[in-house]
Amino acid sequence: MTATLIATPTAQLAAFAAGLTFDAIPVTVVRKAEDLLVDWFGSAIAGKGSRPVETITRFAASMGPGDGAAEVLVNRSQSSAYFAAMANAAASHVAEQDDVHNGSVFHPATVVFPAALAMAQTLDSSGRQLLTAAVAGYEVGIRVGEFLGRSHYKVFHTTGTAGTLAAAAAAGSLLGLSPAQMQHAFGSAGTQSAGLWEFLRTAADSKQLHTAHAAAAGLMSACLARDGFTGAAQILEGPQGMAAGMSSDADPAKLTDGLGTRWATAETSFKYHASCRHTHPAADALLQVMQTHRLQPADLARVVTHVHQGAIDVLGPVVNPVTVHQSKFSMGTVLGLVARFGHAGLVEFDQHFQEELTVALREKVEMVLDAEVDAAYPRRWIGKVTVTTTDGRVLQGRVDEPKGDPGNTLSREEITAKAQRLAAFSQGATEAEMARAIDGLWAIAQRKKSSVCWRARHEFCQPGAGALLLFVPANRPERYAKALASGAGAVIVDLEDAVPPDAKLAARKQLAEAFANLPAGERSRLLVRINASGTPWHDDDLLLLGQLARDGLAGVVLPKVESAAELSRVAACVGNTCALLPMLESAAGLAALDALAGSPGVARLVFGNLDFQADVGMACGPDEAELLPVRLVLVLASRRAGLAAPVDGVTPGTGDAVQVQRDAERSRRGGFGAKLCIHPAQVAVVNAALGPTALEVKWARRVLEANRSAGGGVFILDGRMVDAPVLRLAERTLALQAAA
Repeated sequence: MTATLIATPTAQLAAFAAGLTFDAIPVTVVRKAEDLLVDWFGSAIAGKGSRPVETITRFAASMGPGDGAAEVLVNRSQSSAYFAAMANAAASHVAEQDDVHNGSVFHPATVVFPAALAMAQTLDSSGRQLLTAAVAGYEVGIRVGEFLGRSHYKVFHTTGTAGTLAAAAAAGSLLGLSPAQMQHAFGSAGTQSAGLWEFLRTAADSKQLHTAHAAAAGLMSACLARDGFTGAAQILEGPQGMAAGMSSDADPAKLTDGLGTRWATAETSFKYHASCRHTHPAADALLQVMQTHRLQPADLARVVTHVHQGAIDVLGPVVNPVTVHQSKFSMGTVLGLVARFGHAGLVEFDQHFQEELTVALREKVEMVLDAEVDAAYPRRWIGKVTVTTTDGRVLQGRVDEPKGDPGNTLSREEITAKAQRLAAFSQGATEAEMARAIDGLWAIAQRKKSSVCWRARHEFCQPGAGALLLFVPANRPERYAKALASGAGAVIVDLEDAVPPDAKLAARKQLAEAFANLPAGERSRLLVRINASGTPWHDDDLLLLGQLARDGLAGVVLPKVESAAELSRVAACVGNTCALLPMLESAAGLAALDALAGSPGVARLVFGNLDFQADVGMACGPDEAELLPVRLVLVLASRRAGLAAPVDGVTPGTGDAVQVQRDAERSRRGGFGAKLCIHPAQVAVVNAALGPTALEVKWARRVLEANRSAGGGVFILDGRMVDAPVLRLAERTLALQAAA
């Protein structure tokens, strides 16, 4: 095996993937990987509701565990890494908005990130490990696609074939495979590589199956290799390997081209239009002509697109598309929508692809093979059109780098906006949910665990949730309705401190009866604080929680938590639909804070300021200045774990509005997003203090308006520099104001 590792291109590629480290990746490539991750996330959420995606997701749910460590993004369930990778890969390849590498004609994100995220969540890997694995997957998959060549793509869907090895590389990186093990993983992945273009002729669902299979099979191959399973040593270039059976122009030199110096990840393009990438160059060239000459759709008599042979091979069979997905492989349909709307997006396809005007425009479009375009392909995707107008003019359009290519790329603001549009179209997430998830993904390199994307999925974890948590004793059910109507983001029904020991049994019964009579909307704003682990009442509380969680309880507040094991036990009782909010109330809890923040199911950290003082023997003044270091640790731990900003502790004086305001303002300045309240009179004061002031809102609006006027980039406002971090602050300020 040692000689094989040294001698063959497959072995060299495997050794590179196995040995890649985060520190070896240039910073620009890391930033690009973050961009690609956010872009992929939007595409995955866009898959919600799609029939093929829902079918594959149901299959995964029926076969996999319901309490695995990996999440299925479209329905926010948990499963094994294998089935989560399968479902997420299918979801992210249906909207035709996932990225593409031109030279390999390969969509890396839809096979790499599903496998990498699922494995990272299963292994509790860090954000840096996730990004390293993703880069390994991109570098391997792109080179395999380039190696297989144009003859392969004529019949085979490269994303399904090369994608299997890309997924194996990503999963293998996270598993820490040795070079020899990675080579075995490639062997197993390559023998499972599949994906044929025939499905386009009848609008079959196979394209989503290609990516689902590739991601899952690649992940499985890596896991098998870890446990000693062997694969073909030369699966790529061997005499009976992939090239022998799938290509007539394979070039083994492409497998090792610039390993470690040429970063193919950075060459990857984003997709601007929601259609097959082969249509994008012509679409942009047509837009150029129409904008330059101020043409309307009615002015178009004929449009000739000058294309490469690959476009004819893939798009040519689609003459009369009958489904939305098939229409995305119709050059005429894409250009018809672009001519009408200036953009071929999800809404345009969904609502207008079969309209009479679109069909009429489709019939005016033809593809012809162009020698220059074909010679440049696949390294460059040139767009050329010849437009004949109804008044007899013949106009030429040319685009050398379509929108989304590295030389004409999307900014982070455009990537974020695209992801938001995709989620809005599928209704897979609210704008606030996407903003929170995307913020966490932009900061993935700083996170100790890859964690979950939908960790904070309840309204009381949204920005602008206000006073958030108002306590009410569990044995006073007549107060529940008043507390829910107080303006608090959520209400904590307290089984712990507010209920005497001899009343706890009755309090549980009262809570169960009252909860059963609450409307679903109010249940979604109700949390329960249980008695701490180790107390005589804890086990009985957990039995009640299991029942309430099945009926829609929003979350559980856990006092005096000092280990992740305590959280795991509660999570096992309530499942994955009920949020966990551990309270930091002791020095031991402080020492375990990162482990608590990273535990599955945790949505937000809560500071029990009074209990913490008692535990460590502190005697704080009214402003609690002595606790500022502890509060900072809470904020930083939340950020590292990708949680919503933490919840600050109580102000004991129920009638001291001035102190409540001071405390809430301190909370906001210190990075807290909410505060505990113990009386309804505190709620309005806290809500006002936690929200942005009128001056702050005015400033934020001026910043965004100045940014639009400046056309982006860095500029000066009121004598101060405004760059990307300042823009994000302004955007968050307005988001908080809108949510208030």
